[in-house]
Amino acid sequence: MSNLKKYTEFINESLTPVMYMSVKNPLKNSVVKFLYEKDKATRKEILEFAATLGESGQSVDRRWISRNKQLIKCLVSEEGPNQYTLTRLGKRFAKSLIVNETKGA
Repeated sequence: MSNLKKYTEFINESLTPVMYMSVKNPLKNSVVKFLYEKDKATRKEILEFAATLGESGQSVDRRWISRNKQLIKCLVSEEGPNQYTLTRLGKRFAKSLIVNETKGA
């Protein structure tokens, strides 16, 4: 019976990001990795980073961020611009992307 996991361990293990996210979207993957490395970024920094990627047909705007709100959350501040950071699921997704890159290399 010692090999059985606790309920919280079982629940957390079953919430793998691969179940929810497609890893075939290079724009999403790049922005998530950028936020993971930077920890917090303004919308302007995210837009500048996305412009350097040169993705045709896709852009990062408010709609894009709201469609990916399970990965990215906005921290509203009264002084200065709003900051964007990764959610808990977004951090797990970024870690899985980094692990997949190291395995593939």
